[in-house]
Amino acid sequence: MATVKTANITNLDATPRVAVSARLHGATTRTVVDTVSLTPAASDIILLARIPVEATLLSVKVASDDLASTSGNMKLGFYTATTASGVAGTVLDEDAIATTIDISGALGMTEYRFDTLAIETIQQPVWDLATLTARPEYDYIDVVATISAISGPLAGDVSCIVEYAEASN
Repeated sequence: MATVKTANITNLDATPRVAVSARLHGATTRTVVDTVSLTPAASDIILLARIPVEATLLSVKVASDDLASTSGNMKLGFYTATTASGVAGTVLDEDAIATTIDISGALGMTEYRFDTLAIETIQQPVWDLATLTARPEYDYIDVVATISAISGPLAGDVSCIVEYAEASN
């Protein structure tokens, strides 16, 4: 029987010990829980959570009421943080997390963190998941839902639970 170590354990067991990122081992986990009521339209942007660019994205869960009588789809991705006046920032990758979520029926709380992103992205900072090539000058990125197509929109709620880890203070 073999014993296999993760990279963090290998670094902790090394002599001399190799530093392990506090964001990946012993990090503080933070949770954003929220709900918005809306009648969706195509291209609507729903700002779900604002997280630090250096954070490790652990989970993105979304639930919704039936938002379309005929058909409707929603994507999950990243934008730069909104302005102080509430205007959505610049799109970074609008479907980095999930490409097609059917909103033409009620959706129970569902995990999407690994819908599009591979499991080996678990250690990447959010700026990297958002397809940036280097850490940006700004400090926050918004996790967003974008209504990509809708026919027969219905009023309803969208709820989210977004969990991320950041270096402990």
